[in-house]
Amino acid sequence: NTSYVLEMRDGYSFPYPQYTYNWQTPTATAVFYKVQLANNSQLPSDITQLVKDAIAAGFNGTDGGARAQIGGRVYAGRYYAGVQALHDAVQIISISVGFTAAVGQTMVELGIDQLPTLSPTNITVELV
Repeated sequence: NTSYVLEMRDGYSFPYPQYTYNWQTPTATAVFYKVQLANNSQLPSDITQLVKDAIAAGFNGTDGGARAQIGGRVYAGRYYAGVQALHDAVQIISISVGFTAAVGQTMVELGIDQLPTLSPTNITVELV
């Protein structure tokens, strides 16, 4: 869906040879998360933000694991350790992913034409 024409002038005289390069520019594809935790009075007051930060760290690979990437799979299970490590009182009920706010899958697969993106507003944290 994208192309560029390169004209070679060095070492050539007019008419200059031209080469057309074509490539597929990936489409930004939002990934959504839903995290359900058992409500517990011992949870930190900022648990929602802490969970969002843990999910973002996993998504970006800044937690030491693999980041979400073009042509890859995003597994909900990838995020359990980061969320569980937030506090001793954390009890995870479920973590799910999806390409819409109606998440509910344990895995989504990105095509080679999809660039995964994450917004904090796409992470829902529920205390159940």
